[in-house]
Amino acid sequence: MKILVSKPGDSAEEIEHSRSLGRDQSALLYLSQVYKQFLLQLGATTIQDDKQLLEAKHITHRKYVALQYRIEMKEIVSSQIRLCQIAASIIERVRAGVSFELACSRVPSVEESDDVLLNRRMLGKYLVKIKDMSARLN
Repeated sequence: MKILVSKPGDSAEEIEHSRSLGRDQSALLYLSQVYKQFLLQLGATTIQDDKQLLEAKHITHRKYVALQYRIEMKEIVSSQIRLCQIAASIIERVRAGVSFELACSRVPSVEESDDVLLNRRMLGKYLVKIKDMSARLN
């Protein structure tokens, strides 16, 4: 699958017009899979497993710092996976004819109620683009 939809020499306007909600949704789902593969490369342990190892009294300072780094990386990548899945779900809803405002409601399979506002803020500029693209469909 190709994600890049532009070619050398395309203007920003031509690139923007070539975007579609379907392509964006496919790209987000693909990116989510790439992130999941990267997460697997960070180790077979879960974040919780790593945090338990971090609390062990017998680890060296070097291992402690390495575990902290791995935990942070896993949390960042996990967050990016969630954001990709949320954005893809919002696009799926919009493409199904749901109003943009309703489409932006909580995605129960991915996020808790307490996280919705923060996630929408993180997706802010992208959600504006989705809204603009959905307006062009109607």
